[in-house]
Amino acid sequence: MTVKGQQQRYDIVGHVPPVKYKKELRDNALVYVFTNVQDSTWCQIAIFKNTVSLGGIHKDFDADWEELVVKQYMIKDSAVKEEVQEADGWQIMSGSVEWMFDKKPAATILTTISGYNARVAFLVNTNAAKYLQDYVDMMATIDLQKPSASSTTPIPQQMPVPTGQNTSAVEGVWIKAGSVSPIYGDASSWGASGSTKDQYIFHANGTYEFYSKMFAYSNNQLILVRETGTLVVDGNKLILDPSFSVVEAWSKKNNTDQWGTLISSASRPFERTTYTYTRHYFSGIQEWNLILQTQTKTTRDGEFGQNPTFNNAYFYSPASKINTPIVLPN
Repeated sequence: MTVKGQQQRYDIVGHVPPVKYKKELRDNALVYVFTNVQDSTWCQIAIFKNTVSLGGIHKDFDADWEELVVKQYMIKDSAVKEEVQEADGWQIMSGSVEWMFDKKPAATILTTISGYNARVAFLVNTNAAKYLQDYVDMMATIDLQKPSASSTTPIPQQMPVPTGQNTSAVEGVWIKAGSVSPIYGDASSWGASGSTKDQYIFHANGTYEFYSKMFAYSNNQLILVRETGTLVVDGNKLILDPSFSVVEAWSKKNNTDQWGTLISSASRPFERTTYTYTRHYFSGIQEWNLILQTQTKTTRDGEFGQNPTFNNAYFYSPASKINTPIVLPN
């Protein structure tokens, strides 16, 4: 590959950064961002740490497209792919798609480079065609170092977030659950036994829903918290501003954790909160978490989680077949 000018290195990637772009270093990506406030145009160029190849350029590109484009931006359209190119033992494939971001046209180009049992992904998001040349110029300067086995990252790649109303960083259903099981033969343990589940739903339109379900063996009622409001994502800050919040008591159907009938409902004080948020991959459980940190505990989220890596933090996992969302009454 051709090398031009003064290069910088990130992971195994040598490159010349685009001029006038702001550099942002994330967990598994180096992102260059440019914003023109005069005409509200922006461009974001990301270089991801290398990961293990799946065995060929087509498999590698399709996997990167699924993780970095489809899942991140909920894009249904297939990539418009270019022909595979080869250089110095590497295979190169690019694909593009046009889509709507914040009700305005945007475009994404993904380039995957595969070889030597590794793959590297490059991504550009922009709402103005004039910035695509910056991506082309940077890609022309790429110089890849052949990776050793120990330098290849075997975990999913962190996905960049477009500039602007970037709620896509947190969109989706996020769940925090905990339980204390009774000990057989120890009647006293039943008094403190039960389960709790907290759930956020962050929407692309800047609103959120929060639910909390509390079940205890010793209590003949189920407790449900419902809250709705607006959310703002500003850099690494997540601001929640409630507009509706109630706590409800429900009877237990057949003395289980299923909803019976509504017994009472009361308003809850609004708790406007600014969190510092992080998306972190825990390799032990092979799972991404949305981590919300605050200086003091919130009534909404309860007790802080116990993890020495993040202080004063709440750990929310994405909803899945195993980590199921709260089934609401009615």
